Amino acid sequence: MRKRTALILIIIATVVIALAYPYIKAEYLTYKYGDEFDELYKETHMIDQVDYCKVLEYSSSHAKVIYVARGSGIHVFEFDSVGGCWQRSDWKVMWSESGSADALDYRMWPVYF
Repeated sequence: MRKRTALILIIIATVVIALAYPYIKAEYLTYKYGDEFDELYKETHMIDQVDYCKVLEYSSSHAKVIYVARGSGIHVFEFDSVGGCWQRSDWKVMWSESGSADALDYRMWPVYF
């Protein structure tokens, strides 16, 4: 009985860790590198204001950042480092109040709404 209980607890802990890891990673990357991307959404001249941004991926040459504007849209930007400056290389709208979203990509994890 104890072995079975221990096995169930290990399985539950593994599932919780696997589901929480992407969020913990995004929070850490945002804490460490978020200041670099706070204002870059303004370069589009199409997004007035965002509630928050999260850095989902980061390397010295590439980053993936999500900008959430509640009631307006969820935008996923990819940036490449060119000459020490971040240049937007891709922009997708995951959700838009106006209905002009590219698609809700269910492969994207973690999901922020």
